[in-house]
Amino acid sequence: SLLASLVGGKDSTYGNEIVQSGLYGRYSYSIGWFHHETDGFRDNNDLQQDIINAFFQVSLTHKTSVQFEYRYKELDSSYGQVSLF
Repeated sequence: SLLASLVGGKDSTYGNEIVQSGLYGRYSYSIGWFHHETDGFRDNNDLQQDIINAFFQVSLTHKTSVQFEYRYKELDSSYGQVSLF
């Protein structure tokens, strides 16, 4: 399946998101990207945020499964930049 969305507003505010996921036999996955940015409602209140996510799962038996998830987040604002894994 595929999901996409957009949002917009005043003060140069906009965002988007896209997620693709699927199932194949005993495997499942999901990958996605989220972006948001705004100038804020005050001076020097800008913000930009990106999140990337990947998820994978495999069923080893009918009672046991293994999952892996990776998430990356980057936040940039007038106060500085932060990256998280």
